[in-house]
Amino acid sequence: MFKLLKSKLNEYSKRYQIDLPYVIRNEFWVYLRLGITTVTGLATSVVFARLATREVFGQYNYLIAILSIIALTSIPGLKGSVLRSTARGNDGNYQQATKTRFLWSFIGIPALLGIGVYYYYYNIQIIGICLMISGIFFPFLYAPNSWESFFAGKKKFNLTALFGSVQSTISAAAIIIILFISANHLVLIFSTYLVTNAFLLLMLYRKSLKYTENSKIDGECIRYGYFLTTNNIAGTIAQHVDKILIGTLLGAPQLAIYTIATAIPVKTRDLLRTAWYPFRPKISEQGTNIKEITTKVRRLVCL
Repeated sequence: MFKLLKSKLNEYSKRYQIDLPYVIRNEFWVYLRLGITTVTGLATSVVFARLATREVFGQYNYLIAILSIIALTSIPGLKGSVLRSTARGNDGNYQQATKTRFLWSFIGIPALLGIGVYYYYYNIQIIGICLMISGIFFPFLYAPNSWESFFAGKKKFNLTALFGSVQSTISAAAIIIILFISANHLVLIFSTYLVTNAFLLLMLYRKSLKYTENSKIDGECIRYGYFLTTNNIAGTIAQHVDKILIGTLLGAPQLAIYTIATAIPVKTRDLLRTAWYPFRPKISEQGTNIKEITTKVRRLVCL
């Protein structure tokens, strides 16, 4: 049976000029990770909804939305340029991009402190305290998380799944434990999120460095990362500003309801986006034409 399946895969691979064993193997790892992160995310939301008040759950998501927008200062487009450079054999750009992101992240510290001070004195004190605390950990929350793009560029989707699953599982477990201990202490809950993820990202980044095989650098990597970041500013803001507006205009309890109501559509969107992930390093390789790949995939799907 397995021999027949293998021969059929080889037949279709030659016919449509697509490496189907590569696609199937790596799609498995990609969706395995997505499944684990979805389960851990839903588990955290369920425990939040059961134990904490809607006010606390809404404020927590409000803080995450603010952090996600401030994260633009860490030049997130460098993740895409790291994938591109690594796929072309330039492993040295991984550490270079991480250092660049770390330095740029320092811009986010005064931004978070300033917003935190404003909320503390003129709005909601608890939100202000959490934002000021997040300023301390901010450079460690986003700069080290390029390992996903690094492994994707090297086509090691099994490691992407492993590292991502470890991070989401431990982070979710830590928050759930804190919720059982003190469900309505927002500062404690949010501090747990910050400390856990900062520690995990630093640890996983250090682990990922042993997979670098050379120190070659593509001179376009950093510039391309800036370009991707500027192109995605509007999209990133649009993705999170709805939560900020709802939390500001309607209140945290309404934001909690909105977050739960949109959880399934958001996961469905992620499901559709994930399908193309294994193709990205193929597209990024020298001489690969994106139009050609799209045509081949369309022909295969329409079979």
